[in-house]
Amino acid sequence: MYEESLQLYLQVLAVFIQLYSSDHIDTIYALINIGDILLDENENFEQALDFYQKSLTMLERSYPSYYVYIANNLNLIGNVLGQQMKFDQVLEIYNRVLKIQEDFYSPEHIELIDTLANISHILSTQEKIDQALVFSQRILTIRQNNSSSDQINIKH
Repeated sequence: MYEESLQLYLQVLAVFIQLYSSDHIDTIYALINIGDILLDENENFEQALDFYQKSLTMLERSYPSYYVYIANNLNLIGNVLGQQMKFDQVLEIYNRVLKIQEDFYSPEHIELIDTLANISHILSTQEKIDQALVFSQRILTIRQNNSSSDQINIKH
């Protein structure tokens, strides 16, 4: 099933490159899907990372205003680097995601929580507990500020 999925997505990618410009959004999505397949089915970190990085380059070049998509793509890259235990690189990526999200949303928007949790987790893994706690506290503050008085959901 894995090989068949991979081959089909590679064929889709080839068709998109023929039909559209190489930086077309459908081409970018095909690259991301191929990266997902390589990662999920085969844990082929290097190849998945290569496809994610190609799609990021295309996004930044052709769709620089697609901030959310760029941030999501960076998260994919950060997740792969995390699985490879390249924690310093992961922190650089996640901090870049956080900056994009803060600029696009606001510093206290609920959408920042996953990124803040990712950063806190990596810092904890590196035994930088005081720094991790700062990000965890920020998560708590955002959750408190974004919950109504009749719906308290503070966990993380």
